[in-house]
Amino acid sequence: MIFLLSLIAGLLLGLLGGGGAIFMVPILKHVGGFSVGQAIAGSLLVIGIGAFVGAIRQYRLKNLRVKPGILFACGSMPGAMIGTRIGSWMGAELQMTVFAVVVLISALSMLYGKKDESHKPPHGILRLLSISLFTGIMTGAIGVGGGFLIVPALIRGYRLNIREASATSLLVISLSALSGMISHPDILNVPQVIYTVLLFVLAGVMTGIQISKFIPASSLQKGFAWFLLGLGFVLVIGG
Repeated sequence: MIFLLSLIAGLLLGLLGGGGAIFMVPILKHVGGFSVGQAIAGSLLVIGIGAFVGAIRQYRLKNLRVKPGILFACGSMPGAMIGTRIGSWMGAELQMTVFAVVVLISALSMLYGKKDESHKPPHGILRLLSISLFTGIMTGAIGVGGGFLIVPALIRGYRLNIREASATSLLVISLSALSGMISHPDILNVPQVIYTVLLFVLAGVMTGIQISKFIPASSLQKGFAWFLLGLGFVLVIGG
């Protein structure tokens, strides 16, 4: 079961540029029997490598925008460190409430906002860094990978289309996850099965990218938005 779920998580990551990371920690903890620390470290490992391999593939397909990705990471990575400190002061219930609200806002923005703003010039660099910093803070505060926040931010702030945003999100996620993995205290204690999990995640990522080539950009954006909307309502009901 853990391998099938890992394949699905990788599929979401490759198809949408986000979403899969949200599920990896609970998959490893509840299905794989990892401790919380091992699950977080293992998730950083498989998502970081999976996103990096996916980013290379998207670069070869000419979907990845390297400059916006690196610029976004420059703001989001320090933001995540700030957000982690803020998150430690928040209770679990407040974290989940903020999580649900942000997910729903992102979904509605993508559903009812302008469909394609890629023809417009991007905002100024200070505003772009501010958007990235805020996204990083939210990612750190609510404790998730952030792809569901990164993709809408790249679309609205950096004026990328959904295909470019999904591809560029993989670069940002890989940089953030791999930097977190290196410093995680449990990374050397992760069970060996994580390497088999990684193979299934990689297979899912590559399959998701391949499938996305045949889906119109408008349908891809709408599908991502509905995925977020469903996730948000599940969080609200579950909370």
